[in-house]
Amino acid sequence: MVYVEVKDIPATLTRVAKLGGKVLKTKTEIGDDWGYWAAFKDPGGCTSVALWSKR
Repeated sequence: MVYVEVKDIPATLTRVAKLGGKVLKTKTEIGDDWGYWAAFKDPGGCTSVALWSKR
């Protein structure tokens, strides 16, 4: 899975949904001060992408 760093995971997932993507995992803490992650599928449903943010 490809991880993309973003500044604001919830805002990015909102945009993903508005553009037709499907949120697979909402913002989730990784632990040990590693930050947070989330995941979504593209509008065609074939590619999964993960998001990462320190905050």
